[in-house]
Amino acid sequence: MHYLIDIGSSTVKVYQSDRVGPTLLLARTFPFREGFDPESGLSLTNLEGLINFITKIKLDFSLSRANAKLFATGIFRDLTSPRSLVERVYAATGLFFNIVSHDLESFYLETAWTGQYHDDEPLLVINIGGKTTELVLFQGREIVRR
Repeated sequence: MHYLIDIGSSTVKVYQSDRVGPTLLLARTFPFREGFDPESGLSLTNLEGLINFITKIKLDFSLSRANAKLFATGIFRDLTSPRSLVERVYAATGLFFNIVSHDLESFYLETAWTGQYHDDEPLLVINIGGKTTELVLFQGREIVRR
């Protein structure tokens, strides 16, 4: 069993992933934008809240570096120097805090959906995040347009 922790601009979602696919286990909203600054990062309150939440789910789901991946998107991409946040989360939780580029996030979304819909009718997947919205049009198993 593997766990994926999706840390967006306003929500942290915990997924359990197996051969069938990911299942949402838990979602929590955070006001990460409040007090956020690209130079200094998250407000102290939000940083502590995020670390406490990750620590709690680490214990609740027996997360480790071997079975859990943390992916941050949205405003975390705006950090001038993300290293201090990455180091702080790692020091507190023992888990790697990966900030994923917009292109890589789009790739993951497309890869997850490719082959999932087998009908010949077009399928429009709309991924609405806290900072971005992606539109991907599928026809059968193929991506037609982004």
